[in-house]
Amino acid sequence: DAENIFTCYDWEDAPAPYGKTKTLLAYDQSKEPESWGWPAFSQHARKQGAVRTEMSALCQRFKLHLSQEAIDLPTLPDGVSAEKAISDYLRLLGNFAVEKVKEKTGWGLQHIQWCLTVPAIWDDAAKAAMKRAAQAAGLVHDPLSGTGIGSSHDLLIVLEPEAAALYCEKQSQKLGIGLGNSVMVVDCGGGTVDLVTHKQSEEDPTRLREVARGTGGMCGGTFVDDRFVKFLQNKINKSDKFLEENQQLFVKLMGKWEAAKRSFDGTSDISIDLPSKLERMWVDQLIEEGKAEEAEEVDGLELSVKDLKFIFDPVVDQICLLIQEQREDLKTRGCSSPTSMYLVGGFSESRYLQKRVRETFADCFEHVYTPPQPGSAIVQGAVVFGLNPSKFSSRIARRTYGVDATSTFDELTHDPTKKKWYTDLNRFQCESLFTKYIEKGQEIPCGSVIKHSFKPTSLKQKRVSFTILSTPNKKPKYSDEADVVEEAVLEVPIAGAGLDREIEVEFQFGATTFGVTGTDPLTGKKCDLNLQFNRL
Repeated sequence: DAENIFTCYDWEDAPAPYGKTKTLLAYDQSKEPESWGWPAFSQHARKQGAVRTEMSALCQRFKLHLSQEAIDLPTLPDGVSAEKAISDYLRLLGNFAVEKVKEKTGWGLQHIQWCLTVPAIWDDAAKAAMKRAAQAAGLVHDPLSGTGIGSSHDLLIVLEPEAAALYCEKQSQKLGIGLGNSVMVVDCGGGTVDLVTHKQSEEDPTRLREVARGTGGMCGGTFVDDRFVKFLQNKINKSDKFLEENQQLFVKLMGKWEAAKRSFDGTSDISIDLPSKLERMWVDQLIEEGKAEEAEEVDGLELSVKDLKFIFDPVVDQICLLIQEQREDLKTRGCSSPTSMYLVGGFSESRYLQKRVRETFADCFEHVYTPPQPGSAIVQGAVVFGLNPSKFSSRIARRTYGVDATSTFDELTHDPTKKKWYTDLNRFQCESLFTKYIEKGQEIPCGSVIKHSFKPTSLKQKRVSFTILSTPNKKPKYSDEADVVEEAVLEVPIAGAGLDREIEVEFQFGATTFGVTGTDPLTGKKCDLNLQFNRL
């Protein structure tokens, strides 16, 4: 029932009720997780100095390591990969969720269908890594091998801005305002910001079609936090070392900053109480610098409007640029600009972000909404998606997809350096051709299937192997061009002998992830094929 979605707000050790817990793990010396979420932070903070360093390692924001755009991320503990951290976290979070479900419904793991949300900017390799992590965590079994524990229900990968769009549609119905013909959703989370624009499907107004390529960037709220910490370091020498050694004080300070971050609207200065020891350090520093009068005035950290804009603006500017780029993409595609925009995600609660977006795009949108509980928009929208995965009728391809193939060499059109003699075929072939199936920017109906037959190039070949490629370019010709990447390798066994054998492969596009199915033409038997992604 999409009208009765339970959201957990009372996370253990959380400083305030909120719809999500921290993406945080504390590992012991044997690299096993000892706590997760807010307890990992608070327990780690209570340990002092050398004890904390020797006995545990804190692992945070590890999910962002899967992004190809990630920069300046926290270092993972030695011996802990991003995929291991995600798997460990999903196992602990999953156990917690199963217990909550049992308490409220009596149902167990086998009754649950898991929906994992991912940023729109993630590539297919990152999504595949999330699936593997969910299997390793015991949430779902491996459908290809049939091994492992977990729910037998299919794992659903949900794009975070799409989940947000479903939440916004639900909220708009409650408010009686309607989404209108089209709407842009800007999901401002902690790490990433994702954008997507949908309009009602002409064929079925109850479904949504994507009308511009979903985009995003690494400019979420935690990057504002990082700038605040760096601002503090520039203000007070050695504050970083002090806060590292006094984690409990750091937690309290960041809690005060979080409140300031939400309340700042661009017009008023803000004062933040500092830990007394840190304030004393600052006073001593000012006296040493010959600034005794300034030292006497110290009473907490006074942040002027100019200071706060210095902290916020580089991140907010990136978000505004993403919105403008989405509008330009709509114009390029011949689509009218949406009349409404929804700001969701935890960072969308920032009054300054809301104000900047409204001011920047005052002439572009009739309405800019921030719905109730925007921080839980993704988790609630993911449940709505799980109840109705066919809600979306089409999606826009983020990249151009194809395979690395050979073809009879054409002296007029092919690169002579790619000419190679194939003895069994008794002819020259052109190697490294990019055989395109989907073009970047193409609108793909959900559930689209593209079929292609592959034949061996040698008489005794036992397997047909090909590489799935992608590129941000629309018209690639060869697989070794700049910006072409190998997404995955696929090997299909082929029986018999001779050159007339073939295997039919179906590529399923238009879903949140793409799949591949192989068909044996002799028996007609189909099977899902395992994609071995190369980029993670």
